[in-house]
Amino acid sequence: MFPLSLEARLIAWAVAAAAALGGLAWFVHHERAIGADAVTAAVANQHAKDVDAARARETQIHSDQEAANHEADRFHLAATLDARDARDSGDRLQQRFAAVNARCLPGDPAASGAGAAADDAVRVRADVLGRVIEAARLAASAADAAHGAGLNAERDYDALKSAAGSAP
Repeated sequence: MFPLSLEARLIAWAVAAAAALGGLAWFVHHERAIGADAVTAAVANQHAKDVDAARARETQIHSDQEAANHEADRFHLAATLDARDARDSGDRLQQRFAAVNARCLPGDPAASGAGAAADDAVRVRADVLGRVIEAARLAASAADAAHGAGLNAERDYDALKSAAGSAP
């Protein structure tokens, strides 16, 4: 070995210490970078899972609401058919009423008195019957609309409530 001066040995020690510190700094930086990459990957993975879960909940809500809308359409169709049947029944009732009144008009003086008073009574009865039938139609229509809207709101609420219950 070569005898080195004190100054050369100090320089050699300083260079070795600087190299060791540089290596340590590189190692620490490298480990932190690996740790940061792992944390970033874990966060990204969790985010992807959360997004998938949210999409699944949204899909389920959409599916439940579509089913509710389909059921509401079926209800409204049934209500429309019921209203048509009620209108037909009302028309038949008015026709029977007209036939009964026709039998009671003058020509059968025993059934009803002759004159304008009998005609007015027939018109008043026909008008009252027509108004009763129309009021019944309006009430049934309003009840069907309110009932259908209530059922649809319940189904939408249930869809949202069940989706909220499955949220993480």
